[in-house]
Parts: sequence; structure tokens; C-alpha cells
Amino acid sequence: MESDAELVCIGSYNSLLCITTDEYAELFVCNPSTRECKQIPDFDYDNASHGIGYAESTDDYKYVRIYDDAQKGIDVYSLRKDSWTNVQNDFHGCCTDQVWGATLNGAVHWMFTGNGPSVIGAFDLVEEKFKTLLLPYDNNNFRYNFGVLNNHLFLVIQKGGHHRIYHPCNELWIMKDYGVKASWTRILNLSLHNFYKPLCYLNNTETILIRNKNKLVVFCNKHDRKYLNIDAIDEDDIDEDYSFEGEFKTLKVDGVDEDYWTSVHMYVESLVSLNYKNDFTSEENALREYWFQ
Repeated sequence: MESDAELVCIGSYNSLLCITTDEYAELFVCNPSTRECKQIPDFDYDNASHGIGYAESTDDYKYVRIYDDAQKGIDVYSLRKDSWTNVQNDFHGCCTDQVWGATLNGAVHWMFTGNGPSVIGAFDLVEEKFKTLLLPYDNNNFRYNFGVLNNHLFLVIQKGGHHRIYHPCNELWIMKDYGVKASWTRILNLSLHNFYKPLCYLNNTETILIRNKNKLVVFCNKHDRKYLNIDAIDEDDIDEDYSFEGEFKTLKVDGVDEDYWTSVHMYVESLVSLNYKNDFTSEENALREYWFQ
């Protein structure tokens, strides 16, 4: 990448970061731990949703691109094969404005809407097919934000209006048993005006690191309760007439200007190599020679 290029991280999966250059012209998959970087060819950002994940049975990392136009199907790029394939889109509905998918259990997940209730579509990276995960509510009037929180799908459901007089409510739900609708469990209820996103639990505790607009906020549950009613997540917005069983702390990050929107992604160090050897043909030939000897 050019040294003066403006870089934007559009998503991540474990040790891999997906980074684009100016105006989303190019896409690179990088591992900061190994300092390896691989460019994804034929990148197209516009009118599409994206995601990356790991297909364990084939030991392959795959990048997935879903266009708004269902007739274009789904493009899958294999890092091991260093090539694209196009598969038929067998899922009815269209993606929401969630550009980056959430990866868990060998599948990339997006929120889909259509004529019926909103659902989560899980694209299996081995079978390269969709399956459906149902939401705790069958209501298209809510706003949703979801992702992965400590190896569980989470769902933030925003009810009510966007102004203080309407007392909007943001509920945090966790899917405890993957794929089971009845396992959705509400663990937190925040009455606030911004659409927040939980990032992770800290140090195996119930302290949650949360992204709220352009700030990182730590929420500590003082009394270890599973369900809380809290008025605000920003200390400046807390009303003295409200009380809550918890504590908020805004984190200061060196080099980050809180007046500007900042992209925040989870990262786990690993030695995953991006320099796969494209040796499928040689392996097949070696097996063939072995059996015919």
C-alpha cells in the first residue's frame, strides 16, 4: 500500500483485519502480528455487504460479498485457492444497511428484511449456503444492531423514538444456544438515545466494553445483576432524577479525536499466515502417483 494512502478498516475476524484504501478502491487482508498483507483482487465495495470467516474443514479463510441485486448471487473469495467463485443466492430478502457481517460457527451473518419478519441469515462458509436464525421479536418496526459478543450472537434492539421525550429503549439480547430462538436472553436494558454496540466482556467478568458513537465506554455491573434499567451511557447525558445499579467510565484512547467518528474492531493475536500455498493440484497428483505405483 502507498504510504500516503488513507486507510479504513471495514471489518475484522480474529487475527485478520480487512483494510481498504482511498474511496474503497482496494481491499487488503492483514495480520498485524505476522505483518503479512494480501490484496483481494477484483474488489467491489459499492451496493454490497461483506464479511470474512474461517472454513475449518477445508482450513480456508473466505471473504464473502453479497450484492443488493440478488441476481448477481454471492461472490466468495478463497484465500487458499486465491480465486473467486459465484454461488446462487438462495435466500429471500435483502440485506439491511449492515455492511459488515458477524462471523461465528463457520458462518457469516447478516440481518435480512423482506415481506415478512426480519431474520438473521447465516452463510455457511463450507457448504456456501444460507440458513435462517429467528429473532426474539417478530417486529419490523424496531431497529437492530447485532454481532458477536464472547462467542455468542448478540442483538441490540432499539424501541421507541429518537428523542428524549419518547424514552427510546435499547435492549441487549444474547443467543445462548446457537440457532435456537428460545435461547435469546435479555441481559441488559439501556434507555438512551444512541445506538450502541457491545464489543466484549473484560477479563472474564461482567464488565462490558461498549462503543457508543465515537467513544469507548466501560460498563461495570456493581451488583452482578443480569438485568438492569439504566438511563444513559454517556456521563454527560445522565439525569440526576434517574438512578441505576452500575457504573460507566469513558476510556481515553491516545491519538483518537473524540470529535470524529472512529472505527473500532476486535482483534486477537495469532500466527495465521496469509501466504497459503496453492498446492491443491500438486497434492492431487502426488496421491494419484502413490496409488498407481
